[in-house]
Amino acid sequence: MKKKKIAIITSSEITITSFLIEYIDKLSEIYSVTLILNIRDTKKFINLFKNKEIKLLNLKIYRGIDYFQDIKTLFSLIKIFYKEKYDGIFSITPKAGLLSMVSGFICRVKLRLHYFTGQVWVTRKGFQRAFLRNIDRLMGLMATHLLTDSTSQKKFLEDEKIIKKGRLKVLANGSICGVDTNQFKPDDVLKNKIRDDLGISKDSIILLFLGRLNRDKGILDLARVLNNLNNRENYEKKIHLLIIGPDEENIKQQVEHICKDFINNVHFINFTDEPEKFMAAADIFCLPSYREGFGMAALEAGACALPTVASKIYGLTDAVSENETGLFHNPGDIIGIENAILKLVEDKNLRLKMGAKGRERTKNLFEKSYVVSEFMRYLNNIIELHLRKKIVIISSTEISIRAFLQQQIRMLSEFYDVTLITNVQNLKNLKQILPKIKVIDLNIKREISYLDDFLCLIRLFFIFVKNRYQLVFSITPKGGFLSITSSYLARVEKRVHWYGGQVWVTRKGFQRAFLRNIDRLMGLMATNVLTECVSQKKFLEDEKIIKKGRLKVLANGSICGVDTNQFKPDDVLKNKIRDDLGISKDSIILLFLGRLNRDKGVLDLATAVENIYSKDIDKKVHLLIIGPDEENIKQQVGSICKRHLESIRVMDFTDEPEKFMAAADIFCLPSYREGFGMAALEAGACALPTVASKIYGLTDAVGFNSGLFHNPGDIIGIENAILKLVEDKNLRLKMGAKGRERTKNLFEKSYVTNEFVKYIKTLDN
Repeated sequence: MKKKKIAIITSSEITITSFLIEYIDKLSEIYSVTLILNIRDTKKFINLFKNKEIKLLNLKIYRGIDYFQDIKTLFSLIKIFYKEKYDGIFSITPKAGLLSMVSGFICRVKLRLHYFTGQVWVTRKGFQRAFLRNIDRLMGLMATHLLTDSTSQKKFLEDEKIIKKGRLKVLANGSICGVDTNQFKPDDVLKNKIRDDLGISKDSIILLFLGRLNRDKGILDLARVLNNLNNRENYEKKIHLLIIGPDEENIKQQVEHICKDFINNVHFINFTDEPEKFMAAADIFCLPSYREGFGMAALEAGACALPTVASKIYGLTDAVSENETGLFHNPGDIIGIENAILKLVEDKNLRLKMGAKGRERTKNLFEKSYVVSEFMRYLNNIIELHLRKKIVIISSTEISIRAFLQQQIRMLSEFYDVTLITNVQNLKNLKQILPKIKVIDLNIKREISYLDDFLCLIRLFFIFVKNRYQLVFSITPKGGFLSITSSYLARVEKRVHWYGGQVWVTRKGFQRAFLRNIDRLMGLMATNVLTECVSQKKFLEDEKIIKKGRLKVLANGSICGVDTNQFKPDDVLKNKIRDDLGISKDSIILLFLGRLNRDKGVLDLATAVENIYSKDIDKKVHLLIIGPDEENIKQQVGSICKRHLESIRVMDFTDEPEKFMAAADIFCLPSYREGFGMAALEAGACALPTVASKIYGLTDAVGFNSGLFHNPGDIIGIENAILKLVEDKNLRLKMGAKGRERTKNLFEKSYVTNEFVKYIKTLDN
């Protein structure tokens, strides 16, 4: 199976090496991964991934604002995304987030995930603050999914109305990657070695700052505090400040100026890829920052059993637990920083206690393996859900969905994003039946209505263009024609139509020719065509509606099969329904179930039954007709059988046909046209023998040993077949048993449904 393609975009190498290296290793096992970033040391960076199937793209993404270069980078990303067609992109750092989310939106990348890890505008003012705020807001609008690395940052972004409430998610307990507590841990041997290397005595106190050196990090505030502490009269403790990180704003020179009288107590290291060594050597970790996303260094310090003195700002309030693992001060509060450090310097037991709590908390809440696994689970879930192919199912009637496709739609929704378009009669009820499915109500009329049909066609076209479905599946003639035509125009990749019966079979003249050509046109525009039985397949090919070899019959036929646990013989139910209808146990019930119109042969059945009433037979015969009356059939049946109305029952509708099948003795379907004759199949499952027209569809639904056939419109043939079964109980029982056996063996619902879903999934390839 081809791997899904994802791209990770960031503005700096350090983001990859410090936070994402673990993720990239795991992601590359599942996905085809591309890293897009500004690589400064190409050789060294490539060596990190030399044994991995990871593609590297070096792209100039500067952290600072450079309008010309930023526009150039934006167009480069658009070109890359358009060419590579990634399934998803994942960005981190502000500039990379802006450029990748905008270009991903333009290129319609399906999954666009941005990780907020701190807001540069928090310490800015005026136009610059407003501009950068709106950049973050724009990123949020362009992204499909948003993460942030702390609960306090999430609240801040929501309160500032940067991101709408409910969109941001914090994984695990926060932190972008967690801490490896086997790497970050107390180490007395290492502590002594580092102190020896730095020339710092064992009894001195080391304050550690680790991070980028700029004003927003509060490093100058910390330098002033050190100067104040070492200037105290009669102060016995010797305090050193160890500053590690790249100097972005000539901070080193300013610190040296502030601490000129105690310059030997200040130690600078430009960069380290082993921060745990210096954390092991220190006594107190200091992060007097004005803004932080989460403060990963504070978390790592906690894992090394260092108490932390930190600003009380969002991000750090998640990384440090107040008065448990560290002490807080207000940002920029020199006296507050000084007092907090003094408290820890002078109380060794408090340092050790807070350090131990810090390590315990980090292990319990922020262990790297746990945080990484939560991220991978989240990413896998959103990729599975968001990148699932989108399919749409169209029918002109809700009843077709209820009767035939409920189970298929439920199963398909496990693998696809499914939308249902139909003429909705009861939306609330439909949503209860199919709760996970998006439903679009569209007034698709069964009969020809040129204006309404044209409006439906236009609306479907825009629905398909907007939602970019990968597959359209249609049943029913009108629904099929409108959806296959509009999806063809909208360039939907897979267009599947299921032929379920031809309305033109009983028509004549221009109407027959017109409707035949509609079916032929559907076949030409569809990429795949199905039909529900072998005899209908042969008919459509012989009539030259569909070219031979294109039509497919799934399983043994039938669109949905029969649940033989629902449709089954039931003597208790049989007696109850007969009592409700006032029909004696020894009477014979003939059952017709379906739409009431001339094409169904209901009037032929009524005439045949009226003829039977005039004959001298031992059994009392009742006719039970169930279905929606489309052509005033009930009144016409009453007119035909007016001398025996007490033996005729007509019901408009039932959603429990199995009850009446259990009560009946013979099922009758004298139709002039059928797609398959599902009702006959359900009757077979209930062990009813069937009297049916010998037409395509019914010859598949009714086996020759489970029913009797007659020519369509042959009233004498219908009469003789019914009489044969009425007068021969053993034949009724034998054919009924064969019908149930045949239905269970060939048309069980679970088998037919699985074959349908399996077929749809093959169209993915």
